[in-house]
Amino acid sequence: VVLASFSESEAENALGLLEECGFSQNSVAYCKVDVTKEDEVEEMVRFVDKTFGSLDILVTAAATWNYAHIYDMPEVEFKKVIDVNLIGAFRTVKHVSRYMIEKKIPGKMTLISSNCAWLPYPVFGGYAHYAASKGGVVSLTIEAAKELKRFGIKVNTVAPGGMATAGAMNNLMVPSLTEEQQDELFEEISIPQLDEIKSVDSVARVVYMMCTDFVDGITGECVT
Repeated sequence: VVLASFSESEAENALGLLEECGFSQNSVAYCKVDVTKEDEVEEMVRFVDKTFGSLDILVTAAATWNYAHIYDMPEVEFKKVIDVNLIGAFRTVKHVSRYMIEKKIPGKMTLISSNCAWLPYPVFGGYAHYAASKGGVVSLTIEAAKELKRFGIKVNTVAPGGMATAGAMNNLMVPSLTEEQQDELFEEISIPQLDEIKSVDSVARVVYMMCTDFVDGITGECVT
């Protein structure tokens, strides 16, 4: 397992958890990568090959967002989220697929999208950029599945709903919003809107399944 992330502190925490679960230091590694930089994504692929000799499974989970109503959204914030969430996934699929094709590896890719791309959740909105990026990930998955199936590579996506993740619990408003605009969004966010909050593990188990031989006959699908 290679943990690829721009956050060294989060990676150190994850490596510790994996070691507690019985993974030896020889079976897990960390590669620092920023998915908005194509050269770093290319280096990540080389790192995996050099460290473990093969790259068989890809899970893309890099994402960011903040809150602003669409009529208050600065274009720079919209582009930043698209660059990480959608173009970052594209860069990763691009270079991992090149590697798998060259090495003749019938690999599996699971891209993390979100059901917010087509469901009116939360009611208040506040992240048009995030929803647009995740809708793009679903379409990217379908197209990549079409192109890569001739090489035996399966590409699917998992679209979770709201979860209590560290990122979700600490997301802030777009900095340029006025105090009044921020207060309005904070009030809307605080309104309970779900019957239940799925655990991260419940999603991780589905992602894990999508990386096994359970899905040998499935490609281009979105598990919601």
